Amino acid sequence: MINLEGRRKAIKYLVFGPIIIFLAILIFFYIKNSPERAAATRFIPLTIGDQAPDFSLPTLAGKTVRLSSLRGKVVLINIWATWCPTCLEEMPQLQRLYDDLKDHEDFQLLTISIDALGAQVVKPFLEKHKLDFPTLLDPKGSIKKIYNTTGVPESFIINQKGLIVDKVIGPRDWSGSEVERFFGTLMEKGKNPFDHG
Repeated sequence: MINLEGRRKAIKYLVFGPIIIFLAILIFFYIKNSPERAAATRFIPLTIGDQAPDFSLPTLAGKTVRLSSLRGKVVLINIWATWCPTCLEEMPQLQRLYDDLKDHEDFQLLTISIDALGAQVVKPFLEKHKLDFPTLLDPKGSIKKIYNTTGVPESFIINQKGLIVDKVIGPRDWSGSEVERFFGTLMEKGKNPFDHG
């Protein structure tokens, strides 16, 4: 009788033990990877002074641009989409800034389109609005995760050392002497060998 009872218990442990362990593992991984936890750990916004995360994206012409290859330049990154009205609002000013600074060897503008259809919608959009600044394509929207953006447009100004010196959420008026003076000062500061900031 004792042997029979002992066998039943052993069978229960053999059958239910692995199931309980499997469920415990599932619960552990669910809690570890829960949407709330993922959201809390994933969204840590970049701030001024942070190292700008590197990325590599194609241009409309199919050439690949890597941010780290631009070290030594002041880089303005603007993340946008064709369906975004406020992006369209700031495009003429970005074009004006690009026209004013494009010949300056220490400056680079990179606009990044997150349109899912890529060049198919971006190229006609740029042609329609007479925009010829450098545009990178990110149809998967990977830049949003890399830079933890909150929406579009969002811009980052990066100094020669690859550090974020300004972050702009929403549209900004990029035209005017004050903006040009800001970029000019930033470019000159990077040339100062005694500047450690």
